[in-house]
Amino acid sequence: MEQDPRIGVEVIEKSLAKKFDVPESQVEVQEWSTKPGIPDGQNFACDIVSLTGKAKMQGESKEFHFMTKVTTNEQPLSGV
Repeated sequence: MEQDPRIGVEVIEKSLAKKFDVPESQVEVQEWSTKPGIPDGQNFACDIVSLTGKAKMQGESKEFHFMTKVTTNEQPLSGV
């Protein structure tokens, strides 16, 4: 599994909590991976990333898939 170092697990957990309207304390990412969301050379000012994985939310295992944009810097994202 490839993971983009610019996307932190805490950001994924916050996003899932918001999307599924559950408390952040009830979200635990179990596995996740990333791959390019668009082919190179599309002239975007950022990278588009396809993010997939599994998380346990309120005791129930769920799969997720997000398309997200990330900046080209090497710093992990924080916040939502």
